Amino acid sequence: MNKPIPAIFSIIALSLAALACSIGSTASDSPTDPNAVATSVAATVQVELAGGIPTSSAPTVSPDDAAADLLPHAVYFLSDTSGTMQLWRLERDSITLQQLTFEATPVDDFAISPVTEEIAYLTNNQIITIRIDGRERALIVDGGPVAETEQYYRYEKIYSLAWSPNGRTLAYSRGGLALYSVLKGTSRVVLVNETNDVGGGILIAEKLYFPERWSPDGSKLLVTQAFYEGSTLGVWDMATESYAQLQSDFMACCFTSWSPDSRTIWVASPYIGLIDPGLWRFDASSGIQTELLAAQAADGTFNFASFPFEVGTDLLYFFANTPTFPDGNVPLTLVRAPLGDINSRTALRPETWILNDALWAPDGSLVLGIQPTPTEFGTSYPAGTLVLIPADGSPSRPLASSAYNPAWGP
Repeated sequence: MNKPIPAIFSIIALSLAALACSIGSTASDSPTDPNAVATSVAATVQVELAGGIPTSSAPTVSPDDAAADLLPHAVYFLSDTSGTMQLWRLERDSITLQQLTFEATPVDDFAISPVTEEIAYLTNNQIITIRIDGRERALIVDGGPVAETEQYYRYEKIYSLAWSPNGRTLAYSRGGLALYSVLKGTSRVVLVNETNDVGGGILIAEKLYFPERWSPDGSKLLVTQAFYEGSTLGVWDMATESYAQLQSDFMACCFTSWSPDSRTIWVASPYIGLIDPGLWRFDASSGIQTELLAAQAADGTFNFASFPFEVGTDLLYFFANTPTFPDGNVPLTLVRAPLGDINSRTALRPETWILNDALWAPDGSLVLGIQPTPTEFGTSYPAGTLVLIPADGSPSRPLASSAYNPAWGP
């Protein structure tokens, strides 16, 4: 999954959106019922979720289909179907839904430990852990009371959870990049946010750090470094406890992934304006950039890419090329290209997609996309319809009408 944009970063993103066309992707209260994850509730909610999908496109699932387990793992996501954003799990059969959290305040983010199978989630400026069945709720980090101040948003509010592959470290943002040691039960801030106090309670962001995603071997952590109008990317090295910004001559953004060997960072952008569209490869150790798809091709056309994913000797990604400067969202096509020649693309599906987020199956056989829900202001709310998109060209299908920030889990 691509991490949700933190509230402070969303302000930055909105300012960018005003100048750039969006391309390619259209003290905690106890839970209401901490032990309630009854199948009757799940069944009821499943009907409610499915109700948001037009009848004409709703999937018809036979018993044989259900037994086939269409998904490689259960998928976890946030949904506001119950009235406020909470954490849900969709089983591998792609049918059975279960609500896992019942918080009085919205759940803002979550991460799943690949070792202990615990879930950490963020609500009311606190990090809570539960087992995968929703039980054994425990508070591990308390960020303090919520406040509507610049000081709170830049130094006290918690954002962006990311659990390391070995399950020993939970990265998050609070006043900078923070690392929580599961063994010690303590946190430390390793990169401190930098702001410019101009008076009147106004703190201009100069460097704000948010964990993005861990390398597969857990040796490095990709970090979003945000500033007043924009952002870039950097890498925190766990062994040397050092941070290095990627060597980019532009605002490195917006969809990222690691190579399986943890040596390469893929970055793709479907936006144009202050943010350049295109596709890049970065060396994770040196930070050196290699441009693979230029924003504007030699023939004057424009290239857009999103959700790159390396599998085997190929790169899967979504791509579009337009003959003129685009106006509004540009649908993208799912393609495959050899790592040695990214421009030798083969379309994997006939249709095009507007997606806010995408979650690849580990083997690249399918991708779960979030189709955005348009708002009255013409922008896209981050949540949307969760759609199964097979890479082999077989029929796609909606799975849930309200989903945000999907992730694989047990």
